[in-house]
Amino acid sequence: MAGLINIGLTGLLSHQSALSTTGNNVTNANTPGYSRQQAMFETLPSQYAGSGYIGNGVTIANVQRLNSEFVNQQLRNDTTLNGEQGALASEMGRLDNLFGSSSTGLNGALSEFFAAVHDSAESPDSLPQRQLLISRAESLAQRFHSISNKLEEQAASVEQQLTADIARVNGLAKEVADLNLAITSAPGLSRGIQPNELIDQRDEKLRQLAESVPIQTSPADGGQINVYFGNGQTLVQGGSSNSLSVVPQAAGHSQIQLDNGVSTKNVTGVMTGGRVGALVAFREGGLDAAQGRLDAIADGLIGEFNTQHQAGFDLNGNPGAALFSGTGASGIEVAISDPEAVALAGSAGGNSLDNENALALSEIAGRDIPGLGNITLNEAYGLLVTEVGNETSRAQRGLEASSALLEQSSNSWQEQSGVNLDEEAGKLIQYQAAYNASAQVVSVARDLFNTLLNSFR
Repeated sequence: MAGLINIGLTGLLSHQSALSTTGNNVTNANTPGYSRQQAMFETLPSQYAGSGYIGNGVTIANVQRLNSEFVNQQLRNDTTLNGEQGALASEMGRLDNLFGSSSTGLNGALSEFFAAVHDSAESPDSLPQRQLLISRAESLAQRFHSISNKLEEQAASVEQQLTADIARVNGLAKEVADLNLAITSAPGLSRGIQPNELIDQRDEKLRQLAESVPIQTSPADGGQINVYFGNGQTLVQGGSSNSLSVVPQAAGHSQIQLDNGVSTKNVTGVMTGGRVGALVAFREGGLDAAQGRLDAIADGLIGEFNTQHQAGFDLNGNPGAALFSGTGASGIEVAISDPEAVALAGSAGGNSLDNENALALSEIAGRDIPGLGNITLNEAYGLLVTEVGNETSRAQRGLEASSALLEQSSNSWQEQSGVNLDEEAGKLIQYQAAYNASAQVVSVARDLFNTLLNSFR
């Protein structure tokens, strides 16, 4: 009778554990990174009874974590790609809005300036028209300044994002290292019993880490993992983590440096992929290229217009001076404030109706400029707008594609490791029925035992 009671008790205890595991699945259905668990039933060794082997019930051999490292790595890879494309699309969209908008772009200011030059050729003796030309030149210079300032603001924003992302990477790396230590210290690990929740937490930290930088992992002793980035740089080694920092430089962009506790190393060049890689690539590609092209347009305008302006004569018959000063988009300024000093005449005769140089100045709008690759100012700016627009569209398409891949890998992870509430509800009913049946076994054994006792009274 005692054997039957024990058999029933093993059923009660095992199915109670299975019910607890299933209940834990249900309550963690919305916990990020939680992997579904399953109680693994195992028959207890049977006992030889002369006529055969009699079973001794059941036990829970292990609570298995349903998870695939292959699916995890695919999810991390797609998270990295999506983080990269998201950051790139965001920054390129901001750049596209700056150059493409009529309120912030250069096209309108250029057109208004050359319209004022053309109108001055029709009324070279008009002081108000000459003043309007100077005013339009100042507006054009201010537009160059405004765009350049916006680019500098975006560059500062990129630096702030890089600093925040690197701080996030350091924090997550430290948490992974701490979880490595906790996993190694977990009771039962030496007997192959894994601390499922700790491993889930570590995998979730790795997924979050992958959004900022592409990572690779390798198993280590004691259930730990090592984490690498770039071309093999160590981020986490067992229970310790290295730190990254954004270090400003006297000239040029800041560097991302890796500190392993012994030395520091510039790892900016290997930061490819993820949010960090996208921001590094954008600041050194999109932003620098746009600023360089804008500076070239400003310098082309300054050089061509000043050369032609200095070939003419002002209202008083004096040789023309430079209309613009400075270099680049941030440095361009209007050097003339006196409308009489605008050199619209082609000769020094002092004829107020002489518009020969004014006509030549107005032709600069359609003149091919060697410093811009033998295209006009408007064509150079239009090419810049087009290229930024194309890159923005490409980044947006990349984001859409990476989002689809991430959704696909997320669904694969959900199928492999996620909690299906309908399935868990079915298991609850199944285990409850088995628990009740085990209780019935104990009840029958008790009745048999009582019957046996009563027979001796």
